[in-house]
Amino acid sequence: MKAGEDVPKFVIIISALLVMSCLLPGMIPLTREPEAPMPTMEKNADMVVEVLTGQDWQPLQSLAQEQYSEEDFARPRTLTFTVNITDHKPTYFNYG
Repeated sequence: MKAGEDVPKFVIIISALLVMSCLLPGMIPLTREPEAPMPTMEKNADMVVEVLTGQDWQPLQSLAQEQYSEEDFARPRTLTFTVNITDHKPTYFNYG
């Protein structure tokens, strides 16, 4: 068996693999499409203050399935909130 006969096949296979590896990242979506419409954030600060001084809004924590104690909020860590927002009532989320 001659080594020179296998070199062109080897070069073609390696070249094809390199080309495919360059093309694949653009063909695979990195994020999946959301199933529901994404929430919008109010960008007008005056409108945010107006809504928060009224009574027609709800804190995000009140919609959560999870219940956390004051001790949970006092410790530095991540808290998960699973919510289902179904109406158009403004929802306020605070973080710090």
